[in-house]
Amino acid sequence: MNILLNTRQNEFWHAQEDRLRTRLEVEIVRAPDISAVPEATRSETIALITYGCTTEEIAALPQLRLVGVPMSGLNTLPLDLLRQRHIPVINAHVNGRWVAERAIALLLSVAGQIVSGDRDLRRGRWHGFAAGEPVQLSWRSLSEMTVAIIGTGSIGQWTAQLLRPFGPRIIGVRRQAGNAGIPDGLFDETGTDLNAAFDSADAVIVTLPSTPETIGLISAGHFRLLDRGILINVGRGDVIDEEALYRAVAAGRVSCGIDTWFTYPDPAGARHMPSRFPLESFDNVVMSPHLGGYNVLATTASGIDIADRVAAWVEAGQPSDVGGAVDLEAGY
Repeated sequence: MNILLNTRQNEFWHAQEDRLRTRLEVEIVRAPDISAVPEATRSETIALITYGCTTEEIAALPQLRLVGVPMSGLNTLPLDLLRQRHIPVINAHVNGRWVAERAIALLLSVAGQIVSGDRDLRRGRWHGFAAGEPVQLSWRSLSEMTVAIIGTGSIGQWTAQLLRPFGPRIIGVRRQAGNAGIPDGLFDETGTDLNAAFDSADAVIVTLPSTPETIGLISAGHFRLLDRGILINVGRGDVIDEEALYRAVAAGRVSCGIDTWFTYPDPAGARHMPSRFPLESFDNVVMSPHLGGYNVLATTASGIDIADRVAAWVEAGQPSDVGGAVDLEAGY
């Protein structure tokens, strides 16, 4: 038996390899390229730790019984095949606090007019009293806002916790009614009515994963309800109707701060705009290159979490019922 580490080849993952090897009586195999692993080795792989793989790579692992993903997103996996083969998947949600921190930073940047003010002052253009502008055009405090957080999982809960000291009214929106799994006092109100949340909020923070149920969930009608409000997205780009967002921003109805996008560079590092529409041309848009869960603390915590959970699964005898596994039908 063996575990394949289809991860970056760096000091951190070499340390996780050593930890697994010390803890377990199974072979630990570095596999930056699964197709290059000898067939005899692949035929004995019981677990795979990966940031993403193909249908062909999963098909080449006939004894595979568990996939561990050291991040929250699952869009890099062949979920249909994993469902067909009943292979459980575990992913990491321990990065929620850092993604939430990014959400707060984006909200402060948009509401505080920080990026647009920086951009203008670099050209000598002032705002506020120094420009003789009315105070009504100046920045907004979070303390005067109602903020709706769409999704009350790990990221949503951390966002509410970090937002609380600023003093806004905080609404949590979730699929199911009730407060199961939510600490007392975290939200001022929770509910399932997305339209009502957009209608009452000054700012909306989206933390949703990409699933068949959430793709395109937030559309033009929601932006009309949010009129003159702020949208922050740290969930997944395709949760939002891309063209509807562009039109709302272009019309001045919505300002936004975005960390998770509609298109990504391929290959990595190529120059590439993150939307089919020129959102970069508007001063009321703050753009972040999907960094919410990508810092040393977040990636370290996520990697250790998945390595430990895979090791615990092996130690428990590789049970078919894996605690904390992704619901592959729902996609998260």
